[in-house]
Formats: sequence, structure tokens, C-alpha cells
Amino acid sequence: METVIPPLASLEATTASLEFLTARPEYTEDKPYYISHPLPPEYESRRTNLKYERHTVSAYDIRGHEHLLNIERDGIQFIKLPSVVEFSESSSDERDKIQQYLKETVCWAKDLLNANLCVAYSYVFRKATDIPNPAGVPSGTQERPDEPSNNPHIDQSEGGGFRRVSRHLTGEERAELLDSNRYRLRIINIWRPLRHKADTHPLLFCNPASIDRDEDLVAVDRVGSSYLGEVYYVRYNANQRWYWLSGMGPSEIALFVSFDSESKFQVIPHTSFHHPSPSIEAKPRESLEIRIIVANIK
Repeated sequence: METVIPPLASLEATTASLEFLTARPEYTEDKPYYISHPLPPEYESRRTNLKYERHTVSAYDIRGHEHLLNIERDGIQFIKLPSVVEFSESSSDERDKIQQYLKETVCWAKDLLNANLCVAYSYVFRKATDIPNPAGVPSGTQERPDEPSNNPHIDQSEGGGFRRVSRHLTGEERAELLDSNRYRLRIINIWRPLRHKADTHPLLFCNPASIDRDEDLVAVDRVGSSYLGEVYYVRYNANQRWYWLSGMGPSEIALFVSFDSESKFQVIPHTSFHHPSPSIEAKPRESLEIRIIVANIK
């Protein structure tokens, strides 16, 4: 991204206060983890060993330059693409609406990415709120949306990405796509604001060229009731460069790579941040994010 984003001095910047993973010596012996499923009260204290430290970073606004980014080269792309699906305040028709939205999204994503296979495997609704969901309580639906994250992360580690892809393929697809080594496999997040602009907790992403992979990225186990995932959490590094797109509304989407079997250098650390001075008309952010598996023959 260094070659396409204009010089920092030409971009308007604001500040973002983020909670980065602390560099703890004990992580060399006890792998960091988070348990996402419900736990008995007596085990709640063991839900996680993750510890965070807060740092303030400069968040550079790329509005007006977003067209320069391309997912094939930069790992991220912004597209103006209204959806025919409108999500109302009510969640009574969520199942029908989300199925329609997934079908629509997979269709255009497969075409955009010239993919041989495109599969949506998860989605999550998020809404900024002052009342967080209780730990371990399932969330991410329209009825019980998740909160925006303030912890910089990548949704898949290198090993976790391969496991995630394998989990959602049939045996025949695994033999063809994974075992043959003939396909480039990616996991791509597709993020869209809902109902109004995402002014209060916008999406923030890091230029992967500014990441020291050996020092900044830490593999963390995400322990579910039926699946063990592995993600990357991010440690603070003053060399990191963080960007956002101001005023993103429901007609705009962000696509960014969380796993790429052919390149570990173009995956995108990301988070949300509490904008320090949103407009007086700003409403709490609402968004919908889906994750897709994409296969392209090499």
C-alpha cells in the first residue's frame, strides 16, 4: 500500500485509542486464548488470559483516494455497491433477509474476484452500545448484535485459515481445492454499514507493509463449543500506519483479506475505533460483516 496511498502529510488525521495485546513473557509458555462459549460461573475467571494495553495512534482518512486500493494488490478494496436488501429495525424477518443478502453478495463477489468457488460461511451484525453483551452469550444476530471490536486483530492465522477453509468444504472440495495445491485460497471479509453512516465507530485498518509479522502478530486460540479457531492479535508498534474511510454509508462496502494461501503479507489487521469528534447527527454504528471463502485456480 505504500505505493498507492498518498503521503501521510496530504491526508487528514484524527486520533484513535486502541487496545493492543500486551507483550507478556508468559505467552511464550502459555498460549494466549479466549473461550467464546458459555462457562459455569466457577470457571468464568478462566475465560481468557488476554491482557491489553491502550495506545493512541494516528488514523489517516483516505476519503478521496479510496479508489486507488485494489484487493488483489493491497489486500483491501472499497466499493460503492448498494444492496437490494434493506434491513429494518425489526429482526422478525432476519433469516429471510440474511439469506437473500448472502446470495446477492456471493454472486457479485465471485464475479469481482473471478473465483472458481465462493462460499459464505458466517455473518455478524454489530451495533455500538453502552451496554456490552455478557461474556459467553451468543451474539452477532440482528436481534442480539455484537459490539464493535477495539482490539486490532486479523480474523485468521496462517494455520487457522487452512483449518477454517477445510471445515466448510465437502470432502470432494477438500481433495480438489486443498490437497491438489492447484488453487489459491483466501478468506475475505465484506463489511457494510447498515441504515446510516458508520461515524461513531468506523472501521480502521493497518497497512500490512507497516507490520512486523514476527513481533507484532501473536497467534491466539479462539475456543468455541465445537471448533478451535486461531486468529492473530496485534501488539503495538510505532511504525504501524492506520487508515480509515470517513463517512462510510450503507451503499459502500469494504472487502479485506484475512487469509491468503499464497501470500501472508497482504492480510489486513483491523479494528474499530471510537471517533473522538463525530458529527452532532451521528448515530450509533450498525454494520453487517460476512466472511467468504474464495478459490482461484493458479
